[in-house]
Amino acid sequence: MIKMKFIDFIEKKIERNELTFTLDEVKNACNKSSTGIKKGIDFYTEKKYV
Repeated sequence: MIKMKFIDFIEKKIERNELTFTLDEVKNACNKSSTGIKKGIDFYTEKKYV
């Protein structure tokens, strides 16, 4: 199974008008660590994407 990029995960959620997600959802979809996910959230928050 191919894992998606974090940004793709966020975009799919936004497309579906799902504005929340759990850490476990991201881990399963993207195969990222909790630290990696939190860094991604911080990055995209700074860029005003989320």
